[in-house]
Order: sequence, then structure tokens, then C-alpha cells
Amino acid sequence: MTESRKMLMCPLFIAHDRTLTILGDSKGMANLRDSSLLELQLIASIDPTTKKPVSSGQGKLKLPGYGAKIEDWIDVQLPKITKKCTDFTNL
Repeated sequence: MTESRKMLMCPLFIAHDRTLTILGDSKGMANLRDSSLLELQLIASIDPTTKKPVSSGQGKLKLPGYGAKIEDWIDVQLPKITKKCTDFTNL
């Protein structure tokens, strides 16, 4: 994470958890993760008919260098996704 900005590369990590396993189970990386990653947690709602998770349009954002506790994260509004897949081939 510290060297990627020097190469003008912006890595994107997508994970179901914020444990260090996503970083290759690197020991001692927690401080680096908390100080340098911009994290977005998507919050789903449950469809009353299908009982499956759907987009709620809500999320929580952790800015680099701010507290890792979820209470410290910023509430954000996101676009609600109404379909599972989008076809970008005709754009």
C-alpha cells in the first residue's frame, strides 16, 4: 500500500471482511490498513418477500487515519441498485 502511490497505481480490495487475511494474512499490517485504506461498508436490507439481501442505498465510510470502530465511520447515501447485473457492452 505504501509503494503503490509511487507507481501511480490505485489498488482496489473487495472483501467480505476487514481482517488482515485479505492482505495475505500479513502480520503487523493492521496499523497500515487503518491509516491508509479508504473503506466502504455496504449495508443491505432484507426483501420482505424473498427474504434475500437487497441494496438499501446506505453505507458507512472510514477515512484513512480515522478510528477503526464502526461508530467512528461516516454514514453515506449510495445509489440503490435495482438489478443484479448491468450490461455495459452497448455503451
